[in-house]
Amino acid sequence: RSISFSTINILGLAAGLSSFIIILLYLNYELSYDKWNPGLKKVYKVSLQVNADFSPTTPAPLASFLAGKYPNAEAATSIMPPGDFEILLSANNKKIYQKDVVTVDSSFLKVFPYKLIKGDATTALNQPKAAILTEELSQRLFGNTDPIGKTVKVYNAIDCVVTGVMEEPKGPSHLTVKM
Repeated sequence: RSISFSTINILGLAAGLSSFIIILLYLNYELSYDKWNPGLKKVYKVSLQVNADFSPTTPAPLASFLAGKYPNAEAATSIMPPGDFEILLSANNKKIYQKDVVTVDSSFLKVFPYKLIKGDATTALNQPKAAILTEELSQRLFGNTDPIGKTVKVYNAIDCVVTGVMEEPKGPSHLTVKM
C-alpha cells in the first residue's frame, strides 16, 4: 500500500539477492582451482613449517627422499616457485619481462599433467637448461616459427634451449607456469 515501504522492501530484496549471487560466483571460482585435470587429485604439496608460518619452499632433496621412502608415492618433483617478480627473457632479438617463470626438475611433467603441443613430455626436461614455454609466450618470443631447439636467454646470462610448448590449463591453477 505504501510506496516508501514497498520501495525499501524491494531494494532490500534486490541487495540481498545480488550479494548472494556475487558470493556464489566467488565461491564457484575459488572451488574450481586445479580442476582442469582429474589427475591433480593425486598431487599433494609438501610445505615446511617454521615456527607458526608455513614456508612455500622446502629443501631440494626432499622430493627424491619422499619418493624413495614412501612406496605409495608414484613420483615427486622439486619446484622453485616464481615469486611476484618478472624475469628478463630475450630471444629472436626481442626482450620481454615475464612473470611465472618456474624452475623445476626433470620429473615435473610426471607429477603435473600439462599437455605438450610440441615436444616430447617424457624427454622435454631431461637436459640441463631445458625450457618449456606456453603457447602465448612462444608466440611473443618467436612469432609463428617453431621454437623447438631455439635459445631463450634468461637474465641475459643463462641460455635455455626450448624443448617443448605446452597448452595452458583451461581453468585456474595454484601454480601458474609460463616457462
